[in-house]
Amino acid sequence: MIHIDKYMLRSLLSGILSYSPLKLNRAFRRPGKNNVRAIYCYEVWLKHLIITMQFGLKRYPEAVVELGPGDSIGVGLAALISGVKRYIALDVFAFADLRGSLAIFDELVELFKTRKEVPYHHGVPDIRPYLNSRRFPEFILPDSHLNTVLSEGRLLEIKDKLRMREFKNNNGISINYIAPYSKMNLIEDGTVDMIFSHAVLEHVDNLEIVYKGLGSALKKDGFSTHQIDFRSHNTAKEWNGYWKYSDAVWKLIRGKKSYLINRQPYSKHLEYIKSSGLGLIFEEKIYDYDGIARDKLAGRWTHLADDDISCKDAFIGIKKSK
Repeated sequence: MIHIDKYMLRSLLSGILSYSPLKLNRAFRRPGKNNVRAIYCYEVWLKHLIITMQFGLKRYPEAVVELGPGDSIGVGLAALISGVKRYIALDVFAFADLRGSLAIFDELVELFKTRKEVPYHHGVPDIRPYLNSRRFPEFILPDSHLNTVLSEGRLLEIKDKLRMREFKNNNGISINYIAPYSKMNLIEDGTVDMIFSHAVLEHVDNLEIVYKGLGSALKKDGFSTHQIDFRSHNTAKEWNGYWKYSDAVWKLIRGKKSYLINRQPYSKHLEYIKSSGLGLIFEEKIYDYDGIARDKLAGRWTHLADDDISCKDAFIGIKKSK
């Protein structure tokens, strides 16, 4: 029998209230990157870019897709400022304030102009793992490249496109915000160099469809990176405590929220990667052995391998295998 602690009680109450037409609680909004800071966006983009260039892509990406940008497309702005030409954001709902994202634009430009080292953000998930150095990646972004992409005319073009929410398939800069992400088929097959997400795939219900979409959108030599946070997101006291809930209890906790964690273990992601014609090129995992014990797992999850139960965070790099 499950002990009802404050975490479970709060989660149950939030799920039940989500059925109210009055929307009594603002907590039904998907947790996004509220009050996002320029330094955070800069750091996330450089982290994914560095790993992409080290392990997969052989040229600077021109067309980039971000899954689940949340309240701000600040990471996408960092990508555009650093040289990306075509940025596409996909989310479950239209959460982002596109024009509001301009508030951090000038600060992002300054970070690139000063070649700011990659800081170590202390947050959830922690960005510190996976990078070997904090140095600015001059091997990817040399002065010759930055002097071109940071020209005043190009930066003004990015700002103009952001204000107009304009998307054009041409040689100029383009920004496209697509929600819901089920419209991913709007992206032409084989046209994207790089796809990335940061603490997003643990919220996606139809993982198989998303991974298949990645496989379709990527160019033959394209690369995709994802940091996946397997923690309970305050639905349980233990970091992996959501696996102690039966499906009936979880249904109440979930309520009508379409953004809550999907409870899928790391091995399930690997399964969908393989079945989607993708290959795992890079993986690094963080383990935590202080979660719930195996004998506390609900019936549906008793089959989980020890590796799944203890995998708290993972960063993966994938590309087409065929």
